[in-house]
Amino acid sequence: MIEECRRHGIEAPTFEADRDFVVVTFRAQIGPSAKEGERDAQRGMTDRGTAKVATGTRAERILAILREHGSLSSAQILEELGESITQRALQSELKRLCEAGVVIATGKARATTYRAAEGKP
Repeated sequence: MIEECRRHGIEAPTFEADRDFVVVTFRAQIGPSAKEGERDAQRGMTDRGTAKVATGTRAERILAILREHGSLSSAQILEELGESITQRALQSELKRLCEAGVVIATGKARATTYRAAEGKP
């Protein structure tokens, strides 16, 4: 744990005994550091909720398609993209966008549809 903190530039955690428990405290800056912000800007990255989505990327095109058409299945998104992308790659991208909170998935398995979250850039 300490090594991982060091690897990510985070101060080592403190450990305290509290009755029958061990309390581990991490101290780190919340949000991107100035250095990360500069690097992301150079790469054309913008914040999208809790994740970053590169401008002009496939993720941006997926969001544009969902905003234009509303709720779509992954097969419909593939058709709208009109480029060579595998179903697996699309699913990975959709999962990342859902985790970032910019896309909302409804349904299960093959019946899943996706839509852009309202109020998200």
